Amino acid sequence: MRRQTPPANTNVSSMLSFEGNDPSGRSLSLRLIRLWRRWASPRFARNLKFRMSGLPFEICDLKSRRACPRLFSAAYLFLALASFARAGEKVTVAMLPSPTNAPFRVALDGGSFKDHGLEVIPVQFNGGTQTIMALMSGDVQLTTTGGPAAVNARLKGGSVTLIATTVGVFPYLFYVSEKIRKPEDLKGKKVGIAGFGGVLHNATRFALQKLGLNPETDVTMVQIGLPFANHIAAMANGSIDGALFQFPETKKANELGFKALINLAETGIKFPTSQMTTTAEYLRNHRDQVKRFMMGYIAGLARLKGDRQFTTAVLKKFLRIPDAEILAGTYDFWVNIYSVKPYVDPEEIRTYLLTVKERGSAKAEDFIDNTVVAELDREGFIDAMYKKYRKP
Repeated sequence: MRRQTPPANTNVSSMLSFEGNDPSGRSLSLRLIRLWRRWASPRFARNLKFRMSGLPFEICDLKSRRACPRLFSAAYLFLALASFARAGEKVTVAMLPSPTNAPFRVALDGGSFKDHGLEVIPVQFNGGTQTIMALMSGDVQLTTTGGPAAVNARLKGGSVTLIATTVGVFPYLFYVSEKIRKPEDLKGKKVGIAGFGGVLHNATRFALQKLGLNPETDVTMVQIGLPFANHIAAMANGSIDGALFQFPETKKANELGFKALINLAETGIKFPTSQMTTTAEYLRNHRDQVKRFMMGYIAGLARLKGDRQFTTAVLKKFLRIPDAEILAGTYDFWVNIYSVKPYVDPEEIRTYLLTVKERGSAKAEDFIDNTVVAELDREGFIDAMYKKYRKP
């Protein structure tokens, strides 16, 4: 059978591209088969050209080094296949409609994940416990939150691992309704939380304890969910008399006459408020994907801290804040709360473990895997991203 060969200057990338609307990839497979068959042709090898810096050049002379074109065409084909495989990788990520997730949203909207070969599919939940349940069921591969819910799952035998920290303090203020004059007035009243076992639940417990109240017996906690606008509405209609808020909801709370009793961010308490989490199995079997996800996230974090204009545009869409003044205040409140280098601090976990009766002999280090962040730090990637987005 006569072997047909492609014309000179054959573009391998074009041979690998999809034709029309072919989601099944059938045309790609056929093209790969044809390309592989043509690889045996010396003429094809001779005509195969690379482009470097926009200039085509022959790999080597076929007459003097007959095997060289075949070798390099095979190598080029291998790299092209690897590139296509990487470009098609998808990762489903659980997230919350909260400013704690702003670095993730900046990375997502800014294309940072795609820059590192990942298609990230965000799935929004209303509480950290829900995100961890989705992680353990395999519905998502990573979460941008978790904290206490992740630790609880690990204590109960779940294979959940904290791989990075977004927020390692309590970025909340505890507000009460107008009829509450002093902390003791909260006894017998209802306090709103997002969900039981999550960060807001634990932050509320710490706030009540700081105010001299027993969170178990003095108040009734009511699960309301996120966003914080739900808590504002519940307090306004009298369904609850206390709740945690963060900017920009604090501005609305002040306008409604609610009173802040304590600012937890100023207490110095370290706590696993928002962490990146995955399962030990996924980290072990898909470490490259996890690393590239963290590269995208860190790029988004660096851009958040260095590109105010882009970040406020993301916050406007993500948090649905049309007011320019509130957007500016939101950015100013949060920009210094996010960890610069997102290592998980064991002290954050120790703080939470002290509140867990069933912690047994568990140690903070049992829940943490900082190896991916440490690797990126050693390689200079984190510093490079901050240099890239550094303000002139």
